[in-house]
Amino acid sequence: MIPVIAEPRVQYATSLIAALRDAAFPVIEITQRHPEAISLLERMCAEPDLLVGAGTVIDVAQAQACVNAGARFLVSPGFSTDIARFGKDQNIVIIPGVATASEVMGAVESGSTTVKFFPAGQLGGPAGLRAISAVFPKVSFIPTGGVTIDNLADYLAIPGVPAAGGTWVFPSDLLRSRNTVAIAELLIAARTHAARFSP
Repeated sequence: MIPVIAEPRVQYATSLIAALRDAAFPVIEITQRHPEAISLLERMCAEPDLLVGAGTVIDVAQAQACVNAGARFLVSPGFSTDIARFGKDQNIVIIPGVATASEVMGAVESGSTTVKFFPAGQLGGPAGLRAISAVFPKVSFIPTGGVTIDNLADYLAIPGVPAAGGTWVFPSDLLRSRNTVAIAELLIAARTHAARFSP
């Protein structure tokens, strides 16, 4: 389970770090959807026990800024040959977004072995992912977009799905109220649910 923050504001840094620490959760993806996203990324990357990645990376300039901020992996909503080339040059993991078989093939040809199936909910959910992943047995798929605690098990039961990304563990109301206890509980619930499908 990869927790994804869709509302990346610097003021949430302390709460995010505390919740992740309380839940013993070592990873987070910070989407680049807000003017403060890069500052939050830099702040989170300063935490030595966290594996921090940047999401919604849509061009090379943004990719470079995220790497400069300390991101350990980059996630895109779609497939870009330029970003794939950047990843090779910088020796950083790139997880491109795919929605079709053609995009999966393009990602594989550019060297990717793991892709983001996005937006999973609008692409047929678990049934849609099961259909497309069946013809790419050497590719790992990370479904994101519409993944919830209620359908997480259905996604993780699909062969070739090592993890799923979800924003539901960081509800806006809990972030704004600094309710780290409730956020940690959501993270623990997600991890416990996901652990049932770990190899």
